[in-house]
Amino acid sequence: MTSWWKPGRVSAVVATAIAAFALTACGAGSSSGGGKVPSTLTIYGSLPLEGTSLHDTQILSNGEKLALEEAGGRAGRYRIAFKLLSDASTQTGNWDVGQVSVNARQAISDPSTIAYLGEFNSGATAISLPILNHGYVPQVTQSSSTGLTVRAPGTQPGEPQKYYPTGTRNIIRMTSRDDAQGIGLVQLAKAAGIKKLAVLNDKEVYGLGLSASVVRSARQQGLNVVAQSGIDPRAANYRSIASALATQGVDGVVFAGCTGNNAVQLFKDLSNALPNAQLYGGDCLLDGVFYAARGGIPENVQRKTVLTAQLLPPDQLTASGRQVLDRYRRAYGGDISAYAVYGYESMKLILDSIRAVTATSSPRTIVELRRAVLNYIYHDLGTRQSALGPYKVDQNGDAAIPELAAFRLSNGNAVFYKNLKPVL
Repeated sequence: MTSWWKPGRVSAVVATAIAAFALTACGAGSSSGGGKVPSTLTIYGSLPLEGTSLHDTQILSNGEKLALEEAGGRAGRYRIAFKLLSDASTQTGNWDVGQVSVNARQAISDPSTIAYLGEFNSGATAISLPILNHGYVPQVTQSSSTGLTVRAPGTQPGEPQKYYPTGTRNIIRMTSRDDAQGIGLVQLAKAAGIKKLAVLNDKEVYGLGLSASVVRSARQQGLNVVAQSGIDPRAANYRSIASALATQGVDGVVFAGCTGNNAVQLFKDLSNALPNAQLYGGDCLLDGVFYAARGGIPENVQRKTVLTAQLLPPDQLTASGRQVLDRYRRAYGGDISAYAVYGYESMKLILDSIRAVTATSSPRTIVELRRAVLNYIYHDLGTRQSALGPYKVDQNGDAAIPELAAFRLSNGNAVFYKNLKPVL
């Protein structure tokens, strides 16, 4: 079984890098602002096209390509070119701050750019979003970090305003935020009868935000949080942390963090010290590597672990979504997941918006067209009927209705468990 979702990480260097990259982008944005609208418009994609995310990002990008192919490579009077870039480091296989910046600056410097589909990881979006904002480039993302669009407990100083230097929103987020996931994790723990919950995080912005949401939700739902702390992702083991939790009588642990931050070792040590505790994690662990038959957590740890994700498995999609998956399978073959539908709708939304805007007006410059597309999506789109189901983009740029899936782990697979509908 494939994994369903991986929102990714925001490293500690992101906070300081954003301002520098945004400043360098300012000149690039102005250089692409005055040109006339060309006959061929370019939509950029930016995803980690190697490493542990490759399986999912290939499905996502193929879904984007499918929508463009079905549109005949056009949106109204314009031809559409799609340029897919990798934001990953060849050395690590993970998204890279510098490469994300290069991708975003390439897009904003291109006078034919009409939109940007990416990033896959929240930290990467935190880099590219303010760069693209200087040129009012619509950015469709699956990144889930709450602070990209709203201010809430656990978000970082200056969020979300620091991502929008022009004061105009240019994000369209196709998935629910991490604060919804925090509520869902607490719902699962309460339903399991957990009395003493511990909340750990990987000290990165994704983990810090999700853990804060879990703690806040636990207090609201009357669940006792007896411990909250970060871990050192480079530690050899976590036996001392696990032992301390055992002495406190912890019977449930939520880890807000990603597989690459030593999650496998953490869960092994937690399971050994807390043999009867339930273990929970967010969507950044649903990457297949965390529970792989080789190198992942052992079967005995899998049986006590439940993970949440912000998108549903294929058989829980709408009829329209399943039809997209059928067409995807005929076009590309191989494994499928709901990522294909998210990619498909991300591209189709932009194509349909260009078509709608230019059917009634003729923007004179590329920036006027970008802003017209944003205005349409934010104000004129209304409730959109899509392969993902109906949605409406709110004033913050959030499109998704909070709906989560919970998964149990077994034999190296993530098995759908139940739907969750957290109320924000």
